[in-house]
Amino acid sequence: MLTIDRAVVDQLARAGSAADVADLVQEAVRLEFATIPPYLTAMMSLKPNQNRDIWWAIHDVVVDEMLHMLIGCNLQNALGARPNLDAENFLPEYPGPLPLGLGSGLAVGLEPLSIPLLENVFMKIEEPEHPLTFRTAFAAIDRARFATIGEFYRTLSSTILALPDPVLPGDATRQVVAPNWYPAERLFSILTTADAARGDRADHRGGRGHIRLPNRPRRRRCALLPVRRDREGSPTGARRQRPKWVLVHR
Repeated sequence: MLTIDRAVVDQLARAGSAADVADLVQEAVRLEFATIPPYLTAMMSLKPNQNRDIWWAIHDVVVDEMLHMLIGCNLQNALGARPNLDAENFLPEYPGPLPLGLGSGLAVGLEPLSIPLLENVFMKIEEPEHPLTFRTAFAAIDRARFATIGEFYRTLSSTILALPDPVLPGDATRQVVAPNWYPAERLFSILTTADAARGDRADHRGGRGHIRLPNRPRRRRCALLPVRRDREGSPTGARRQRPKWVLVHR
């Protein structure tokens, strides 16, 4: 899972004004943006008119990351700041770490889709805060040094709700909605502290994940699993061949 420097969360918890919160929300916007190019690169690496279920699965994640970024920008506007998308340090360097002082050692690059990319990068980005454990346990987090992304967003909600004025100071005309892409319960104007907390709960409850667009039929969620096949096409664990992709519907 993604972990960040605990000092960032502690700084957010100490914030006492909208201006104090806005600087850290800018970093959250950078984080959401930084995940979009890797997914787009992997999606566009697939051959046209092939692997369409896989293409759509990645596409949905991209649209979800765009939603998170939009919510962050709306929150920036609500706090009286402006999303600084052309700041000198806004664009990440690939390969490299994601913003917000991540402590997981994850290096994210721009690569064609592959099983190693899926397992070593995308599954790390999308891993929930409390994953299911089976035969092996996930590595323990050094809670003294690192916090989870979930902690960051929960602290953001509680800090904003504690601001003295429930009406946020931003210009309401700068709020962005996109009903053709996102339903109103997911992307809406943020005008009050309650709106801000609602936006955070709507899109970070239970970790990161896919969305379903309102103008497209629901598809079954799917996953990619590598399997070995022999020359006749039967699964086998005996031969060391290049793995094939199998789409597993859920």
